[in-house]
Amino acid sequence: MELRPYQNDQLHLLRQGIAAKQYVQMLMSPTGSGKTEVAKAIIAGSQAKGRRAWFVVDSVNLLDQALSRFHQSGLYAGAIQADHPCTDYGKPIQICTVQSLRPRLQHLLAAQPPDLVLIDEAHILHKPHLELIDWCRAN
Repeated sequence: MELRPYQNDQLHLLRQGIAAKQYVQMLMSPTGSGKTEVAKAIIAGSQAKGRRAWFVVDSVNLLDQALSRFHQSGLYAGAIQADHPCTDYGKPIQICTVQSLRPRLQHLLAAQPPDLVLIDEAHILHKPHLELIDWCRAN
């Protein structure tokens, strides 16, 4: 995965935050600047360490876009979205719609808790987002 210099800078700052135990962070960058590419790099690093990651999106369209982009990079993710053909809870990377997390959230957190959660479109927060953020802060 080739990142642009400013994306490498963003990735470095996020990793510094994690090293400083700042586990809830926000990356803000303009539309089209490659935030998903930075997310993929973070998730690839997490997967290399044997960790589970969730990438939470706000629509089926964004889920399908993310799945395609992740798969093109060799990151094979499952989908948490009702009746999606890529549903596979056994994969360490899950791309989820927040709407589909709502009825499954507590069960998934108990059965297969993520080690890393990235929320796309964080300016649109729903109750499951907030529950997930609270869970991350507590764990």
